[in-house]
Amino acid sequence: MALFFILNMSSLTGFFCLPKKQIYAGSKSFLLSFSGSLWYELKKHNISVSVVCPGAMNTTAELTYQNKTASHILKWSVMNPEQVAGIALKKMLQRKKIIVPGFWNNVIRILDRILPDKIRQLLIEGQLKRIESYRKQKNGSSKLAYPVAA
Repeated sequence: MALFFILNMSSLTGFFCLPKKQIYAGSKSFLLSFSGSLWYELKKHNISVSVVCPGAMNTTAELTYQNKTASHILKWSVMNPEQVAGIALKKMLQRKKIIVPGFWNNVIRILDRILPDKIRQLLIEGQLKRIESYRKQKNGSSKLAYPVAA
């Protein structure tokens, strides 16, 4: 019997709560859950379901600049799309359910599970300040280009 594969694209963001990115993080979290449910339903039909959850990627010139100015661990975790694609395909063919490419992306995921809420909150707030600072430099304003849920 032939083996078939489904590869869904989520994000490392799907594992976290991110202020000002609620819809994005929520949709990526949905993809994790959806893919997991499909995996259980389809494995008896010889269909393997994987979901890839990359961290930051250099997909545009603006994002490449932003990623280069990120804090240490976030800067180290950035990958190029070609790297992510190669890892995702290799792991999908190994029938891995959840694929988190990159050493530092896995470190970030583990740290999120073991750090106390207060420390996670400080890290998130620090990252938000960096993003707002970048937007002020770029646009002269820290306002987001899209509405944010309160």
